[in-house]
Amino acid sequence: MQDLSGTTIGQYELHSLLGKGGMAMVYRAYQPSMERFVAIKVLSPSLASDAEFSARFEREARIIAQLQHPHILPVFDFGRVGSYTFLAMRLIEGGTLGDELHGRPLPLARVSQITGQIADALDYAHRHGIVHRDLKPTNVLLEGRDRVFLTDFGIAKLIVGGVFTGLTAPNAVMGTPTYMAPEQWRSEPVDGRTDVYALGVMVYQMLAGKVPFAAETPHGLMYQHLDQQPTPVRQINPALPPAAELVLRRALAKDRRARYGSAGDLARDLDRALNFPARLPEQTVFDAPPESLDSPLDADLADALAEEDLLAHADDADQPDMALTNRAVRPPLPPAETMPPARRATPFGRHSPAASSPPTYSAPPYQAPAQSVPRPSTPLITGYAPPYRAPEPARTVGPPGGGFGRLLTIAAVLIAALIVMAGIVLISALLLDSGPGAPAATATIAAPAARPLLTITAPANGATLQLGSLVSVQFTVSAADGITRIELRRFGQVLNTIEGSGEKAFQGWFAYSANSTGTHELTVIAYSGTQASEPAQVTFFVQ
Repeated sequence: MQDLSGTTIGQYELHSLLGKGGMAMVYRAYQPSMERFVAIKVLSPSLASDAEFSARFEREARIIAQLQHPHILPVFDFGRVGSYTFLAMRLIEGGTLGDELHGRPLPLARVSQITGQIADALDYAHRHGIVHRDLKPTNVLLEGRDRVFLTDFGIAKLIVGGVFTGLTAPNAVMGTPTYMAPEQWRSEPVDGRTDVYALGVMVYQMLAGKVPFAAETPHGLMYQHLDQQPTPVRQINPALPPAAELVLRRALAKDRRARYGSAGDLARDLDRALNFPARLPEQTVFDAPPESLDSPLDADLADALAEEDLLAHADDADQPDMALTNRAVRPPLPPAETMPPARRATPFGRHSPAASSPPTYSAPPYQAPAQSVPRPSTPLITGYAPPYRAPEPARTVGPPGGGFGRLLTIAAVLIAALIVMAGIVLISALLLDSGPGAPAATATIAAPAARPLLTITAPANGATLQLGSLVSVQFTVSAADGITRIELRRFGQVLNTIEGSGEKAFQGWFAYSANSTGTHELTVIAYSGTQASEPAQVTFFVQ
């Protein structure tokens, strides 16, 4: 595609080339009617000649032009002139996030700021039914140090039309596959969680200075995104807090159902993980306590944050019992306005679009540890006293008749005791004679069902298999109370199920197709009613 600098498209005078890719070029242009400079993205003439593309472009461009958000680059105009199709957008000349990365990690505050603004833009677009599909650092434009703009919404859908079409296009830039979610590689329908995965890749890159997956070919990247786990980010950047690892693990989940439901949820957890101070003079309770967390990983995140806080206090000689303090009962911090900005904690709430505003926190009233509170000598609730009445003096009441009456009472008690004993003997005899070997009726409590015992017998752990092999995952299982179900899982997702009929021992197998190279880890779990066996795992390699 030739350089069009110095020419005119419609009312726009193209001054200089700002950037180019395999399917489009971006120019700094002047719009005389509005007396302003704009950015013009001119698409390849080969695309404009396609009637189907032209119709799709007009439809998608109208939708994109309606997006009005502080962190989405505005589209002013679109159209076609001769063999060229173009989009006119706001001009941002601060470079891209890709320019800022330069192969090194960014400061944590900067990562949190950028992620929060991108997440706000994505959530807005997702609410309007638009998935970006091509999120990457070069599509994040920088305006100064405080604001980013997300651009190229829908461009991937317009240009590529399908996931793999762009992989073989001549001169196509092969940067996009680095950020593609597994469902895109499998040509499955995409949704907002596809953009969450790409945002997770970018967060990893901002924290580690490198992307989680790298290969010489797109197909090499495909295998990694589908089957491999990235190197733990703290192995690359040990200065990161442990909670950051948990956030990335969820953002980069292979199964979209295990990812964050929205980009805002990812930004919220990342903000708390990165801004949780390495050391505070006292512990802090955040706006949303651990009891309100809505997923197991959120609970893990809260536990990791609490563990990090406890470790930070482990060497306090003057506070030897701080590590035993309950997380829900913590002393308050000094007022936020008296603390340096770097020492303030960020609430566990939605990330604010105004990244420059100082983080806030809320602290509960001070409550001393329970062991240090003396036992009260008066009721804890004032104005209330339990119903209490002093005992009256004991009165001795004897039977009528004096000493003779007392003897009659003792005799009556003895006679009653003899009658009761005789009744017990009679009842026991009747029970024993009710039938030969008849057991006495006793109350029993059913013992809880024992967990099934399951063992994988094939394939051998660590075996190497060929691509396309049909693997027979063989197992044996036994359960004293009968087997009701056996499941085959991968990445926490149930792939296949065998329903049991209550047999106590069972030998069976699952068929698994090794249709991708790399490491495959499968898990088999058996159930006896609600009791589950210990997960049995087998790992093999496909080449």
